[in-house]
Amino acid sequence: MKKKKPYTVRKLINDIHLWLGLASGIILFLVCFSGTILAFEHDIKEFFSEEFVVTPEANTQTVTQLVSTLKEKNEGFVTGLQIPSEANQPYAFSVKKDVKQRRGATVLVNPYNSEVKTVEKSSADAFLFSMFKLHRWLLLDINIGRPIVGIATIIFLILSISGIVLWFPKKFKWRNFKQGFKIKTNANWKRINHDLHNTLGFYSCIIVLIMGITGLCWSFEGYREGLGNL
Repeated sequence: MKKKKPYTVRKLINDIHLWLGLASGIILFLVCFSGTILAFEHDIKEFFSEEFVVTPEANTQTVTQLVSTLKEKNEGFVTGLQIPSEANQPYAFSVKKDVKQRRGATVLVNPYNSEVKTVEKSSADAFLFSMFKLHRWLLLDINIGRPIVGIATIIFLILSISGIVLWFPKKFKWRNFKQGFKIKTNANWKRINHDLHNTLGFYSCIIVLIMGITGLCWSFEGYREGLGNL
């Protein structure tokens, strides 16, 4: 009769990583999927909106001057700014008329002469707003969906930390470490699947942790205030 292997700390971490991953997988997939789409929000809106091309000049106005122009024209207060890489593209300001307004409007400004153009609603706006609601509270009531996403994000952080612990080999030898840095493409599908998860998880861990730590700000006001006071 084979002797039963002892239940080690590493085995416990592995089980936590497995079951939390299964429990939160669907929520995390929806949040990450919608977040990926929102990362291209400006490009999507630009594609569906009327093109606003500017003529490059020798000097651009400062951001402070452009913000003052928006205030003078009563466009609202600025909450964000996207500066394009091309000289013939306008600056995209995010503005709000009211502090309580959750999502403001996008205003395009010619950085050379302060010409202002408010972006009209397009067919993409309803879709993008649905992605926003899916990302932030799973299309549910905000008081229900927001804490669910917050809890899933906490699980996401636990998965990331436990995954890094499991990435380290049992025996600290360079030969064992090397296996975690690469994907063995000539192996069977189970090994390739393991390597994809293990190796790509290691390389993305810092970005993933930053995403999780900052993402909690949208779910828990106390956490956001505490993080802001650091």
